[in-house]
Amino acid sequence: MLLTAILPASAHRWYARGRWHREGDDGEVLRECDLGDLDEAVRAYRGRQSAVLMRLQRAKDRRASLEAAALADSRALMARLADIDAQRAADEAAAAAREAA
Repeated sequence: MLLTAILPASAHRWYARGRWHREGDDGEVLRECDLGDLDEAVRAYRGRQSAVLMRLQRAKDRRASLEAAALADSRALMARLADIDAQRAADEAAAAAREAA
Protein backbone atom coordinates (compact mmCIF):
# COMPACT_ATOMS: atom_id res chain seq x y z
CA MET A 1 0.00 0.00 0.00
CA LEU A 2 1.51 3.32 -1.07
CA LEU A 3 0.34 6.59 0.37
CA THR A 4 1.17 10.29 0.47
CA ALA A 5 1.97 11.74 3.88
CA ILE A 6 2.52 15.34 4.96
CA LEU A 7 4.58 15.61 8.12
CA PRO A 8 5.09 18.79 10.11
CA ALA A 9 8.50 20.39 9.90
CA SER A 10 10.33 22.59 12.34
CA ALA A 11 10.18 26.32 11.83
CA HIS A 12 12.06 28.98 13.72
CA ARG A 13 10.25 32.25 14.40
CA TRP A 14 11.62 35.42 15.89
CA TYR A 15 10.52 39.02 16.21
CA ALA A 16 12.90 41.71 15.03
CA ARG A 17 12.59 45.18 13.54
CA GLY A 18 8.86 45.35 14.10
CA ARG A 19 7.82 42.14 12.37
CA TRP A 20 7.88 38.37 12.69
CA HIS A 21 10.47 36.43 10.71
CA ARG A 22 10.25 32.75 9.91
CA GLU A 23 12.82 30.23 8.80
CA GLY A 24 12.13 26.63 7.87
CA ASP A 25 9.86 24.44 5.79
CA ASP A 26 6.09 24.27 5.97
CA GLY A 27 6.14 20.51 6.00
CA GLU A 28 7.69 17.38 4.64
CA VAL A 29 5.75 15.63 1.87
CA LEU A 30 6.37 11.93 1.33
CA ARG A 31 4.88 10.70 -1.94
CA GLU A 32 4.23 7.04 -2.61
CA CYS A 33 5.70 5.91 0.67
CA ASP A 34 5.06 2.66 2.43
CA LEU A 35 4.70 2.12 6.16
CA GLY A 36 8.47 1.69 6.63
CA ASP A 37 9.17 5.08 5.04
CA LEU A 38 6.43 6.65 7.13
CA ASP A 39 7.80 5.08 10.31
CA GLU A 40 11.30 6.32 9.52
CA ALA A 41 10.05 9.85 8.81
CA VAL A 42 8.00 9.95 12.01
CA ARG A 43 10.96 8.75 14.08
CA ALA A 44 13.18 11.41 12.48
CA TYR A 45 10.56 14.07 13.20
CA ARG A 46 10.24 12.96 16.81
CA GLY A 47 14.02 13.10 17.18
CA ARG A 48 14.14 16.64 15.80
CA GLN A 49 11.18 17.68 17.91
CA SER A 50 12.67 16.25 21.11
CA ALA A 51 15.91 18.13 20.39
CA VAL A 52 13.93 21.34 19.94
CA LEU A 53 11.98 20.74 23.14
CA MET A 54 15.18 20.00 25.09
CA ARG A 55 16.75 23.20 23.75
CA LEU A 56 13.70 25.20 24.77
CA GLN A 57 13.72 23.62 28.24
CA ARG A 58 17.41 24.42 28.68
CA ALA A 59 16.76 28.03 27.69
CA LYS A 60 13.83 28.20 30.12
CA ASP A 61 15.97 26.75 32.92
CA ARG A 62 18.77 29.20 32.13
CA ARG A 63 16.36 32.15 32.20
CA ALA A 64 14.97 30.94 35.53
CA SER A 65 18.46 30.62 37.04
CA LEU A 66 19.46 34.07 35.77
CA GLU A 67 16.25 35.51 37.16
CA ALA A 68 16.85 33.86 40.54
CA ALA A 69 20.41 35.22 40.61
CA ALA A 70 19.19 38.71 39.73
CA LEU A 71 16.56 38.50 42.47
CA ALA A 72 19.18 37.43 45.03
CA ASP A 73 21.48 40.27 43.92
CA SER A 74 18.69 42.83 44.21
CA ARG A 75 17.73 41.54 47.66
CA ALA A 76 21.37 41.82 48.80
CA LEU A 77 21.57 45.33 47.38
CA MET A 78 18.35 46.37 49.15
CA ALA A 79 19.68 44.97 52.45
CA ARG A 80 22.97 46.83 51.97
CA LEU A 81 21.12 50.07 51.22
CA ALA A 82 18.94 49.59 54.30
CA ASP A 83 22.10 49.16 56.40
CA ILE A 84 23.58 52.32 54.90
CA ASP A 85 20.37 54.24 55.63
CA ALA A 86 20.31 52.95 59.22
CA GLN A 87 23.96 53.92 59.71
CA ARG A 88 23.31 57.37 58.25
CA ALA A 89 20.29 57.85 60.55
CA ALA A 90 22.37 56.78 63.56
CA ASP A 91 25.16 59.20 62.58
CA GLU A 92 22.67 62.05 62.20
CA ALA A 93 21.10 61.25 65.57
CA ALA A 94 24.55 61.20 67.20
CA ALA A 95 25.45 64.53 65.57
CA ALA A 96 22.15 66.03 66.75
CA ALA A 97 22.81 64.77 70.28
CA ARG A 98 26.33 66.31 70.26
CA GLU A 99 24.94 69.64 69.09
CA ALA A 100 22.25 69.61 71.77
CA ALA A 101 24.84 68.95 74.48
